[in-house]
Formats: sequence, C-alpha cells, structure tokens
Amino acid sequence: MIYIIIGIGLVMAFGIGANDFSNSMGPAVGGKVIGLGTAMVLAAIFEFIGAMFHSTSVTETIRNNIINIDQLNDQSSILLYGMISALLAAGLWLLFASARGWPVSTTHSIIGAILGFGIAGIGFDAVHWNDVLIIASSWIISPLLGGAIAYLLMKGIIILIFESGSPVKAAKRWGPMYVLLTGFTLSLALLFKGMTLFVDDAMEAYEIFIMVMLAGTVISVMGLFAFLNLDVDEVEHAFYPMILFTVCTMAFAHGANDVANAAAPVVIALDMLNNAEKELSNQLALKQIYLICTAGIILGMVLFGTRVLRTVGTQITELSPCRAFCASLSTAGTVVAASTIGLPVSTTHILIGAVLGVGLAEAKHSVHWNTIRKIIYAWLITIPITGILAALLFSVITVFH
Repeated sequence: MIYIIIGIGLVMAFGIGANDFSNSMGPAVGGKVIGLGTAMVLAAIFEFIGAMFHSTSVTETIRNNIINIDQLNDQSSILLYGMISALLAAGLWLLFASARGWPVSTTHSIIGAILGFGIAGIGFDAVHWNDVLIIASSWIISPLLGGAIAYLLMKGIIILIFESGSPVKAAKRWGPMYVLLTGFTLSLALLFKGMTLFVDDAMEAYEIFIMVMLAGTVISVMGLFAFLNLDVDEVEHAFYPMILFTVCTMAFAHGANDVANAAAPVVIALDMLNNAEKELSNQLALKQIYLICTAGIILGMVLFGTRVLRTVGTQITELSPCRAFCASLSTAGTVVAASTIGLPVSTTHILIGAVLGVGLAEAKHSVHWNTIRKIIYAWLITIPITGILAALLFSVITVFH
C-alpha cells in the first residue's frame, strides 16, 4: 500500500511538472531569452532547491480547510482511500490538460478532487463551502490582477523608453528603476512564497524588512550592470538578466510551495495508513516524500512540459524579451501582493492574465482570443471534472475493498 500511494503521488507530481513548467519558464522561452534545454536545467535546479524549503501550510489546508474530516469518526480508511482517489483524479486531469496544451491550476485540481471524494464519502455537509467559494473567486481575481499589473508595466516601458527619441539613453535613465523594482519584488517573493519556513508570525517587522532589503539590494546591484553598460542598439537585450532572475525565483517558489499539492495528500494518506498499521510508521520521512514528489515534477517538466509552455509562450501573444519581463515580474508581484492580503490566487491564472495584459498594452489584435477562450473553458471545468472523477474512483475503490 505504501508503494501504491507513492506511485499515485508520482502521477500527480508528474502532472504538476507537465502543466506548471510554463509558470516559471514560459515567458523566457517564448521571448527567446533562453532555449528550451536551458529552461529545463534551470527549472530542475531551482525546483529542487525550493523543495528543500517546503512549507507545511498546504498540507494543513488540504487536511482541514476543504472538508470537515472530524465527521469521519476515526474511520481512517475513508480518508486513506479518499486521498488516493483525489491524487489519481487530479493527476489524470493534469496529464490530460497538459496533452491538450491547457494551462490549468494544479491547486484547483487537487482541491476539486478532494471535494469530490468528500461529497461521495462523507456528504455535502462535510464541505467548507465558504472556503471553496473564496478559492473559486480566484478565477476572476488572479488573471485580472496579473493582467492589470503587466499592462501598466508594459505601457510604462513603451512610453518611457521605446517611444522616446533615444531608446538607449532612455533605457539607461529609466532602466535602474525597473531593476530596483525587480530586485525588491523578487526578494519579497523569495521570503513570503519561497522561504515560508523562515518567515512566520513570530518574526518582528524590522527583521523581515532587513531580509527584504538585503536580498533586494543584492539582486538589484547585479541587474544594474545590464542597463548602465548598455551600448547596443537593441534595448531588449538589457532585460535578459532581470528575466532570468524572475524565472529562477518563480521556479524556486514553485518548488517550495506547489510540490505540496502532490506531497500533502501522500503524507495524509500515509498518516492514515500508519494509524491503521502501527508497524508501518516512520518508514518514510517527510523530507523523503517531498524529494520523491520533486523528482516527479522535474520528470514531468522534462518529458511532457513543452505543450503547455508553447501555449503560454507563443499562442496567446508574441513575446519579446521586454514583454516576457513584464509578464514574469507582474506574476511574481501579484503572487506576493495576493499572499500579503490573504487572497487565494493561482499562479497559472496570474501568468495567463499577465501575458494577455502585455499583449493588450501593444494592441488588441495581437492577442489570440481563440486560445484565451480554450484556457478559460479549461479553468471552469477543472474543479467539476476532478471532483466527479475522484468521486467515481472513491466509489470503485470502496466497493472492491
């Protein structure tokens, strides 16, 4: 049973990697800043490093905030089979969506699956519907926030730099401002999304401020050279270093947070198994489970991640290095802002909104609206599809058991 649970967890992790590869690397590859091979290497490295700083908050959310497990009355087998059903349902949906090139939310996939088994195994009254409605609201909030910030960033660069009499001189004048913005946005993303083990309620405000200042200063100083030493006619090249900083930060944050979408149900299922069979306890340490799921995510990126990446990088709008920078930075900034005020947003949804926003900043006709319609359709059916599939799987498993 342990091997079955881990194996199904790997299916989910593989699906996460296949679908979320575009979250960090899509703009950079689409903007031709880096090649596909380089993107895979960077994603693998920073996903792995990020997984070493994983947060347990997702585990608690999945265990307590979606369904009321207190109604199980110590029937650990229901939660065990429920988590197995949820993992398999969410993993299969992510693989199907990735094969179609649809960027969907991995978090929404596992939440929908847990809803499905919760309703099938416990009942409608076991669902925390208020929390579910708040999560569903991110379908609208996430892309609007990401799109608005990306639109403003892109418009600012167009007006201040590209439409000036001398773009190179304007880039040297205004570029440092964008470098500083990038440095401090990414430092906040690292601290609040990538290193949640080090930033908690016990920390004083000045301690967090010092950490942000130090990280932001290091990133900013390194990026300033790109603009201060700009001596070529191609202003777009100056955005390369900032894009690389941004995509590596997002890969790190993804490894620290979203790997738990696969690992958390595995941990919960193994806990239930350990409660039933005491001799099986402590056979797999928490860190080992996260490492196994991280390996699954990296495999999904390398073997199956190009289809969704192609959708994000080329099929919504044409991305230049500057556009890619605005989309990546606005995604990181929106994630940080939403986390600060407690909004449950999806990184995938934010990125799609951001890519759309930079396209609209140039011209409406530069956006491929047919692609946008397909993506929205996939978003709307994610929770219902995974919920129904998980309920069916749970019913089959319990019948045969």
